[in-house]
Amino acid sequence: MTQDEAENIISALPKCLNTLQTEVLRGSLQNLSYNKIASDLSHQYSYIKDVGAELWKLLSQELGIKITKTNLQNALRKYVQQEQIGNHLSSSSQHKRVDWGEAPDAYQFHGRQKQLETLEQWIAQRCRLVAIADMGGIGKTMVAARLTQQLADTDMFDVVVWRSLRQAPPLINLLLELVSAMATQSAVLGIAPEQSPLVQLARRENACQ
Repeated sequence: MTQDEAENIISALPKCLNTLQTEVLRGSLQNLSYNKIASDLSHQYSYIKDVGAELWKLLSQELGIKITKTNLQNALRKYVQQEQIGNHLSSSSQHKRVDWGEAPDAYQFHGRQKQLETLEQWIAQRCRLVAIADMGGIGKTMVAARLTQQLADTDMFDVVVWRSLRQAPPLINLLLELVSAMATQSAVLGIAPEQSPLVQLARRENACQ
């Protein structure tokens, strides 16, 4: 491992090490023996070896993975990679993803406040499915659109997607659009929407019919 790679890994670790521990870690990441590290730091070999033993124990506790001088490079590379993916996902989730599709503009919608409050309360209580049913032409779609716009302005959801089923689109097409709208994690892991497990399952079910 190069010195630059070692420094990048050290900078990504929790700030729980003292100066001597950091130097022992730096030398170990560069494949230096305890003898060489002790010589470079002007310490006794036995003392540096003891510092190393405590260091691996401390890192194992802080990172939640088994760390030894032998597996040090691979274990820390894996840890840093997982942290970078987690940070990317966390950062992405802070930016709401909204895909309105062909949703009607309901920002000028007025009235139905009591019904909207009831619907929003149900959804806030983790109700997974809400049906708005009545005779045609009385504004059900506008109520649903206004409700969705209100929810999109809250922190309740990271992703908001509107799709109409009026033309009965094929399930595969609908799933591809939904997965694409929610594909933050798939993009990080290099998974195309059409390769998502949900889409693959739907294709298999469709092939069996």
